[in-house]
Amino acid sequence: MNNSILLILVLVFCFGVSATTLAEVGMQDIDHPYLSSDEYKKNVEDIRQKETELQHITSELNELQNERKHFSWGNMSFILGGLSFLPLFSLDSLIAILLLSLFLAVVYFLYLKKYNPAKWFILFKSNGNLALLLKRMKDHNSLMLVLIVTLLLSPAIGLAGTDVLTDAKYFLFGNELEKAYITVKYPKAGIEAPYSTLKGIKIYQKFADGSFEQQFNLAVCEFALDSPPKTADAVQLIEKVRTVENLHTVYDLVFRLDAATMKDVVRKRLSVLPKLRSDAKYDEVEIILAKCREINSLGLVADDLAAALNQMLPDVTGTAGTLRFAAILVDVDPARASEVFDRVKYHLKEIIGDKDNELRFKTVYLALSKIRPNIYKPDDSFQLEDQGDGMRVLVAALFNNTDDRIASTITRNLRLERSTHLNQKEYEALIDLWKKYRNEEAPAFFDVLTATFINHGMSNIGIFMNFAARLGYSEDAAADALIKQDSDYHGLRLDQSTLISKEFIAFLSPECLGRNFEYFKTRTAQAKIILDGLFQKREDLFSDYLRYCYEKDPQLLTDLAYANKLAGFSKWNGIISNQSFGIFRVPGCYYLASKDFLASPPDPQRAKVLLQRNADDRLKSLIIGENNLDDLGFLDELMLYHLYSGSSDPQAVERKIVLESSIGTQARARMSQRISALDSQIKGAGEQVYSLKSELSTMKGRKLSVHIRIWIASILFSIVCLYILTAFVLSLKYATNAVASYSGTRVGLFAAVFAETFSKFLVPILYFTVEALFVIIVVQLFGFLRSGDREYPNVQRSLRGYLDGRNRSETGILRT
Repeated sequence: MNNSILLILVLVFCFGVSATTLAEVGMQDIDHPYLSSDEYKKNVEDIRQKETELQHITSELNELQNERKHFSWGNMSFILGGLSFLPLFSLDSLIAILLLSLFLAVVYFLYLKKYNPAKWFILFKSNGNLALLLKRMKDHNSLMLVLIVTLLLSPAIGLAGTDVLTDAKYFLFGNELEKAYITVKYPKAGIEAPYSTLKGIKIYQKFADGSFEQQFNLAVCEFALDSPPKTADAVQLIEKVRTVENLHTVYDLVFRLDAATMKDVVRKRLSVLPKLRSDAKYDEVEIILAKCREINSLGLVADDLAAALNQMLPDVTGTAGTLRFAAILVDVDPARASEVFDRVKYHLKEIIGDKDNELRFKTVYLALSKIRPNIYKPDDSFQLEDQGDGMRVLVAALFNNTDDRIASTITRNLRLERSTHLNQKEYEALIDLWKKYRNEEAPAFFDVLTATFINHGMSNIGIFMNFAARLGYSEDAAADALIKQDSDYHGLRLDQSTLISKEFIAFLSPECLGRNFEYFKTRTAQAKIILDGLFQKREDLFSDYLRYCYEKDPQLLTDLAYANKLAGFSKWNGIISNQSFGIFRVPGCYYLASKDFLASPPDPQRAKVLLQRNADDRLKSLIIGENNLDDLGFLDELMLYHLYSGSSDPQAVERKIVLESSIGTQARARMSQRISALDSQIKGAGEQVYSLKSELSTMKGRKLSVHIRIWIASILFSIVCLYILTAFVLSLKYATNAVASYSGTRVGLFAAVFAETFSKFLVPILYFTVEALFVIIVVQLFGFLRSGDREYPNVQRSLRGYLDGRNRSETGILRT
């Protein structure tokens, strides 16, 4: 006896060692004589050197490209951008034009100083010109000052009530809130409101000029600035709303106003609403009620609400409309709400299915049950005599947590059978009811649920598992119950069973798969799905089920392929891409052949049959010269070679020799192609490096010269701009003096004198010479047409007017 036990232990130990060894052999790397040859080693070294060389060249190329990219004018780009609007053919021509313009400008200044001292005096030595002009306006035309002040203080048209001067102060000196107000009042394209809320009130960040959103934002800003809208403004704003969401935001603001204003606004709206013919009036009443409840102010407007609702009552029709009106009325006039509710309390079929109607039903029922306990009779059938179990379930769910007495009665009167069929929504409701009112009968209910899933073909296994979990069943227990029901109901009628799916297999644990292995043998029509699950969770059963399917019908293995767990390819890195290793799939027949070759004793004949079609296809391709395989084809050939290498059968050895030769040829060709590709890449990168070096060398030779000319051009351009700005200021000064020599305000005359003076300053600037001369001629023609007191002011008159206004005497200048 002891010897027998010892023998058994030894056999078990040997079998374990054998199995471990076979597993290790099965996952060993695929070797090949070519991988040990000097040719392969030399090719690997060549590839390593070429890759290193290519890496160095690529790094150098990247550095040169970055240098070329940042070299292109670099920090001169902004200067070129500023000069780009000037018409020029080259930097040299620009510099010449700017130099000549500045020279002529200097000549013009020298001319003024020597030959026109009166104008020089006005331009450079006079002061207080604006004050002098204002004094003349005050003495001779004070109405103009009044108009100007009135214009500055006038409110912006169509917008908020702050005047322009106040807006300017907000813009220049205001705090963040005041600046936000200006942003809203004067919107710009692409600019959004800087806040999403102000004082707890939502504002619209995107809005158009003149839109409701802009006007609402302005009202909120004014409210935040302690200048809330008046009653009329708030009512007008409500009248402009376009959506229910707009209505909510407006009433958020209204109910933040003082109590008197809020009450006035609500009263005015309630007096108008009954006259409206759209359902929007009910939306507004609901919003008003909700806001009143929030701040506990229903008493302020209760009388107005009751009066408005009484006027609306004759217009109420339909179950949904009546129920909605009862929900509105219940807080204002419960007695009248009870009468309205009685009209629809038995219309449960129309109420159920609409979330809003169900919520309103529960709200009204809970409110009325406090003053009227028996809304329904104790033995009430709710007019459900002709309705199915599904409708009864939904009615019970409607009363659940609203009136548990009614919900319990309906639930306990349900008589579920295995033939009962409910939809998903009805089952979800029934589970909650069953757990609450009939939890002791959970097993019977689960049995009905399981039968319904199988018998009526419920398609979503996830829903069933969720139902089972809510009833206290594990996934394995639920799966076992489904499999038993499927076996009992369908038996061997395989075409009618719809239980097996990827989703169902995903729920099964390895233990559950093992327990139901015999059931899976009866469902070979779904063999692919079952094998996928076994491959991932039970490899030991995977091979057994694969063998069973092959013996039953070899066609079941067609197109079955799985992740590689037979052999490693690490030695073939560099010959085959890493991406191909990841996507390669091993045909199911290879797994069976591997088991046959490694079985004890081996079964080479069956293995050869499994591999014959694939192996023959490879040999035919070799014979007809189509041996240029892609990565996946090459991996398949390597796997065949590996499988035949594990057998000592003569035919298997012969196939191995042929495949070994084919693989060697393929490997040499792939190495050669890789070396050629590297040579081509090195050559191309080298040519790019040479080209870039030549280009950079040329550019560096011109860089200093170009940059110097750019800086010269930019400095000259800046001086010209400064000259033009100075000319503008001086022209304004001269025109002010010219107008001051007349009585009253001469706007047209001021513009003419300014235009002529500024144009004379622009004549030396060659870019504006033609335009400036044209303006001068036009203004001179205008001056020629004036006569008498309206004569065009010359420099002497302008100077005399200035001196008279300042009570000064410059006789020498006047005489000159």
